[in-house]
Amino acid sequence: MVPDDFDGDPDALDEILGEWDEWFPIEQGLKSIESLIRVIEADPKISTKFESADYVLADLKSLAASLMIADAEGAQFRLEVG
Repeated sequence: MVPDDFDGDPDALDEILGEWDEWFPIEQGLKSIESLIRVIEADPKISTKFESADYVLADLKSLAASLMIADAEGAQFRLEVG
């Protein structure tokens, strides 16, 4: 969790809090990804906010498919965006 009064560089936050190593059940990640897919597909206003909504949807669907495979293998989930 980011402290309420933190307004520094994200790299500095990593140094303050330490490395993040938390993992989550696949079902939580899959639920989030599927919700994003539904919202983007259902609301044309949202899809216009992406430079390439088709690519975003394709990537999200690919991620969802990968999570389903990983869930069958007993894996856990964590998404980091850098």
